[in-house]
Amino acid sequence: SGVGFGWPSWRKPGAMATYQSMATEDEERDPFFGDDPEVLKTYAFDYPKIISFNQKVATINAWTCCCCWPLAIPCLYLFDLANIRDLANAQHLAITRDGIRYVVAKHPAACRLSMCDIGRSSKTVRRDRR
Repeated sequence: SGVGFGWPSWRKPGAMATYQSMATEDEERDPFFGDDPEVLKTYAFDYPKIISFNQKVATINAWTCCCCWPLAIPCLYLFDLANIRDLANAQHLAITRDGIRYVVAKHPAACRLSMCDIGRSSKTVRRDRR
């Protein structure tokens, strides 16, 4: 049972918390960060779990609205599933001297043409230096 009447099980509280806490300690350094001297440790996301979860959500959403099927179903299989995979694989996490660095690398999006690519974005959460 989900939250409230008619909520599917994947919308339970904690479903996204599970998604967000899928970073696990990595034995090797993530090659994305290369030899960056600021990076102390890297972590790998559980990419197969993230991809599987998000693709299931997208598939359920596409098949739920029957009036949207003529557009939603072809877009799902032509673009969305690949976009979900590429977005998940573009995520990287590291501990740096300054704090925690979360990077989403450049990846294809929308209709997967090069003009629709999403550029690299990075966010560093600074650690408190009291």
